[in-house]
Amino acid sequence: MIGQLNIYGEDKVETAIKRIKMFEPEEGYYLSFSGGKDSVTVKALIDMANVKYDAHYNVTSVDPPELVQFIKREHPDVIFEYPTYRDGTRTTIWNLIPRKKDTSNENNKVLLRVTKRGWWEREVRGHGSKMGRKCQKTEK
Repeated sequence: MIGQLNIYGEDKVETAIKRIKMFEPEEGYYLSFSGGKDSVTVKALIDMANVKYDAHYNVTSVDPPELVQFIKREHPDVIFEYPTYRDGTRTTIWNLIPRKKDTSNENNKVLLRVTKRGWWEREVRGHGSKMGRKCQKTEK
């Protein structure tokens, strides 16, 4: 194939394909696809391995249009996942800000992280907070 060898003198791509086949789950792989070079490479390896999988892209509502167009054009089999609130309303950055009642720059990064990781995260963790601790909201 490409010709890059690992420390055992084996082709890296062939080794990756063997491992993908070896550990294939019965229901197939769930590929979290971002459209970046790592996701594209993993998807290509899974395609070469000819195993069952679903590729999913989590829409944040602030995704670069070029990225979304690239995924739709080059990877039409990728499933677009749109996070929703419990009432079925689609989660976007524009309806998330009023719900969190804060629009400071520091918290915008946190809000994006909440949207990207999924609507089920109830607690917003702020910049510099330790894992498992709630952030204190400062008054301005």
